[in-house]
Amino acid sequence: MSEEMETIQNSTADHNVQGKEHKSRKDNEAKKKKRRTIGIYNIALILLVAIMLFSGYQVVSKLIEYRKADAMYADLGKDVVQVLDGPPVFTKAAETLPSVPESTIPTITEPAVPATLPEGESVPATQPVATKENVPEETTAPPLPTEPPVTYPAPQGNLPWLAINFDALKAKNEDVIGWLYGQNGEINLPIAQGTNNSYYLHRLLDGTWNFAGTLFADYRNNFLEDDVTIIYGHKMRNKTMFGKLDQYDSYNYYLENPVLRLYTPTAIYELQIVASVYTDTQEKIILNFDNEAAFNEAVASYQKRAQYDTGVTVEYGDKLICLYTCAYQVEDGRRYMICKLVQIA
Repeated sequence: MSEEMETIQNSTADHNVQGKEHKSRKDNEAKKKKRRTIGIYNIALILLVAIMLFSGYQVVSKLIEYRKADAMYADLGKDVVQVLDGPPVFTKAAETLPSVPESTIPTITEPAVPATLPEGESVPATQPVATKENVPEETTAPPLPTEPPVTYPAPQGNLPWLAINFDALKAKNEDVIGWLYGQNGEINLPIAQGTNNSYYLHRLLDGTWNFAGTLFADYRNNFLEDDVTIIYGHKMRNKTMFGKLDQYDSYNYYLENPVLRLYTPTAIYELQIVASVYTDTQEKIILNFDNEAAFNEAVASYQKRAQYDTGVTVEYGDKLICLYTCAYQVEDGRRYMICKLVQIA
């Protein structure tokens, strides 16, 4: 009986030992799992903090870039833009007559007349004596023909007249070709044209890299001479560049701001809005049309898709401007602001 009891006691002791070992293993596994969980949590926390710091850095960097661009263009406007009471006068360079080399001008010599004549001789016939009868009366040259003054259509809207110092702009950058003004001065910016459509996408007028970039005309355009001239600009989140064209989604806003103005070194144009169109990157703009039918078809397509009818009529031979920017209302979206170009000064 004692042996059996001893066996039972030993078995119980072994079972207790095994139970303690099992519990110990479970505790160790629980501790390891807890450590792994804490480690994963710490890693996730570190990654989250890193992402937040990086995102914050990106946001701050963008804000600094935006402010730099805003400050540069604001200072530029103060330097080169002057508000006038009326349209500036554009003068042509004075025309001069071509010069004639002196070597081609014939020299006329007259026979010499002796200081005194022998008694009884008279002045030779080759030396006529000037008398009252043969002296021609003085005449005035007829006035040169003058060009009739050009009459331009009266401007629409209530935009101020500006004088742009293009000499100063050209001194800063030879690529400057115009100045665009509109939306109560929200757009008051130079337009450049480079040798491609990527340089000014993220470069300021002084050539420094900046996400805001510069308004620029398509490099393929003969500026204002093609059927359609494209002017690109970013839709900036701080509403600069073309960032406020979204306001034209409102018909009432359009009625208050029906035109923009485009200044060049030799003329002033009004951009009369024909249609504001949402499209995507798949649509391509034709710069020049083969015939009148193709031109009219394109204009009709823009007007059909427009958000509202502006009442602006377009005929074959009119020049169009497309203000081109991004549109987040459509996937891979773009906004085409199609305008009729009308010279007003």
